[in-house]
Amino acid sequence: MPRQTYFAKNGEVSKKTHEFDAAGRRLGRLAAEIAPILMGKHRPEYTPHVDVGDYVVITNASKVALTGR
Repeated sequence: MPRQTYFAKNGEVSKKTHEFDAAGRRLGRLAAEIAPILMGKHRPEYTPHVDVGDYVVITNASKVALTGR
């Protein structure tokens, strides 16, 4: 029995909303945590050529920690 690789199609995947509080968190670490969610890499149905990423809401963005490195 041949295996079939699953590829998600546009409109086939429901999107969720993730909320992050940026107060006191470092910018680079927060970005590294958010980027895979926007791309959809945290989902089992990840397909590179289809937008399967979720929505991200960032609160207290003005209070993010900038180290200046």
